[in-house]
Amino acid sequence: MVNDFSVILNKPLTEDHAKFMTASLLSILEYLHERNIIYREFNPIALKLTNYGYPFISNFRSAKVVKDRTNTRLEVNPYTAPEMIIAEGYNKAVNYW
Repeated sequence: MVNDFSVILNKPLTEDHAKFMTASLLSILEYLHERNIIYREFNPIALKLTNYGYPFISNFRSAKVVKDRTNTRLEVNPYTAPEMIIAEGYNKAVNYW
């Protein structure tokens, strides 16, 4: 069974669980960035949890291979990085917004 990532956001996390989730999400970004992939919708809506509690990306429709910068615009949501909204170009750093 796959769970929405938002399930864990609706209850308090222990410090160890918060560290585990942070490390897991950073590991996902590191993997993508090593391959020059920007995942431009990195937010709780696009993330899911396995039965074992590991986060994963549910779809890659907003992923893009980018070696330096891109100017592609996507629809704006509450998690959109400011660089994407002002459309002056952005890089992998948008994933950390």
